[in-house]
Amino acid sequence: MIYLLIFLVTGTQDLSQEPGLHEVRNLYAKAAEQQEAGEKLLKLVKPYANQDPLFLGYEAAANMMMAKHVANPFTKMSYFKKGKKMLASAIETDPQNIELRYLRFSIQAETPGFLGYKDHLEKDKNFIRQELSKVKDKELQRTILSYLLVSKAVDERERKEIRNNHNKLWKP
Repeated sequence: MIYLLIFLVTGTQDLSQEPGLHEVRNLYAKAAEQQEAGEKLLKLVKPYANQDPLFLGYEAAANMMMAKHVANPFTKMSYFKKGKKMLASAIETDPQNIELRYLRFSIQAETPGFLGYKDHLEKDKNFIRQELSKVKDKELQRTILSYLLVSKAVDERERKEIRNNHNKLWKP
């Protein structure tokens, strides 16, 4: 009886606590190259995706990245389309969320052109550049900034401007 009670209490606590954003972000960074990270990210955020647009965005991103890890072209397209629809829904729910816009920007920047998923690239890039200095979460700020500085969707002039505007982030 006591074991059942302990199991129920611990099980309930685990389900009621959202995953930490640090872990979610780390898995996102690895998911493009590691199928296991993508699967773990999907499993981690799925229970919370209906409650929080940010977790829906990460579930969407994980689905889109899983397309990279499967061989069947129909499965690839299924993952991609599902994720695309979910991400659009998350951003529609919370359009001012810079992290969601970063997710879409980074995915569109890396997606092959033949998929035709570049329609928000410039708009998201401009939004992110404009709002980045307002982000209070320094880890998120550094993550986005690091990506902007290496993204092929950011030209050298923009990189220089970004470095000049955000150089204080790199100082201890």
